[in-house]
Amino acid sequence: AVATPARAPDCQNTFQDTDSRYWKKIATFDTTGNVNTLSLSSIRLEKVTDMKPLVQHAVTLDLANTSLTVNDLASILSSVDSERGCLQQLRLGGNCLTQDDLQTIFGAGSPKFLSSVSSLDLRYNNLGPEGAEYIVQWLMEREQKCCKVLYVEGTKLGDEGAASVARVKTLEEVYLGSNNIGPAGAAALAPTAVSSWRKLYLEGNNIGSEGALVFVDSLKNASKKGNKTLERLYADNNGMSKEVNLKLGNAVGSATLIGDGGIFQ
Repeated sequence: AVATPARAPDCQNTFQDTDSRYWKKIATFDTTGNVNTLSLSSIRLEKVTDMKPLVQHAVTLDLANTSLTVNDLASILSSVDSERGCLQQLRLGGNCLTQDDLQTIFGAGSPKFLSSVSSLDLRYNNLGPEGAEYIVQWLMEREQKCCKVLYVEGTKLGDEGAASVARVKTLEEVYLGSNNIGPAGAAALAPTAVSSWRKLYLEGNNIGSEGALVFVDSLKNASKKGNKTLERLYADNNGMSKEVNLKLGNAVGSATLIGDGGIFQ
């Protein structure tokens, strides 16, 4: 075996490794027998050796919430076939990754295997503004325009990290919840979000009425110019007033997208 799951305690809801249901939760295959989807999420692994047969043709690779070391993650991803460009979804959330860890995992420069990734999930890591800038650098490179969905909730970005993400105009869906983003971050995000992205998730930040009004103005201006692209804006629990909350909902195009959730609960 190339990856050895740690022994799970016996319980009624635990599938044994001889049960087909156990493996269906982990891997699916294409018509030629290659692994199409591999999910090691929340599986405790004792060691990882040669993963190339499993990951080289994978379309979806889920390595979220694992007990793998940074070097193990780097080893697995180095086995992805970058020439064929198969990998489309990569999930690395909940692994406590820092900027330095990203550099170890992805290597120097712009990793080739990421050039085909359309959805990158890095939520609930310890990226900070520096990690955001690192990701933004390769997202903005010419060959990385495939990435359309970015998950970075709960990664300690702050206003500085939000401003970095705002430079990437090729994204379509951006998840920025729980990042301590305030009015300054909202001001940086608004111009790009309303005229380039389709969906923005800002739940659990602190943009307040000040930041929300920046979005209102940007949305109105974009609508007048005919270049408004933003279809969904989720801003629950952001400390804005009821009046501003309603204005933001109307500016997006549907008050029900915002509801009363913009006010701190």
